[in-house]
Amino acid sequence: MTARALCVVPWCESEVAAWVRAYRPVTLPPTLAVATPEPEIISDPVVDEGLQTLTDIINVTSLYASAGGRDRAVEVLLTLHDGGHAVDPENARAWAMAHGWSARAAGQLADLAQQIAAGKRLRTKRPVLRADILDTWRQAAAK
Repeated sequence: MTARALCVVPWCESEVAAWVRAYRPVTLPPTLAVATPEPEIISDPVVDEGLQTLTDIINVTSLYASAGGRDRAVEVLLTLHDGGHAVDPENARAWAMAHGWSARAAGQLADLAQQIAAGKRLRTKRPVLRADILDTWRQAAAK
């Protein structure tokens, strides 16, 4: 098990499940040794690459804190969706929280992922991702 930074348990009950998946808390002292590796939150490595790219280019405190944060999230999620890589909203929330996003921003990401999964074509003002970014994510995921 890897060491994790000190984190705060969310107060909102709807965010606790994502927090548990993201931080995988254990009771101390552990009564049983874990015999199998912990499953990844995101099983599709291309989605993982896309979310990592998003993490690198936005403010992870709030998607709406800076100009373009929401647009970047929509652009990444639509690129994945259009490329046949489904993004489960609750898995995206847990992944984001495990990768340093605030619970608020992770919830915003989950909301956008839910809308896209429901078939909404959310608009962005100005695309910034390269046209071949999906191929780049696929190549990185294959390694």
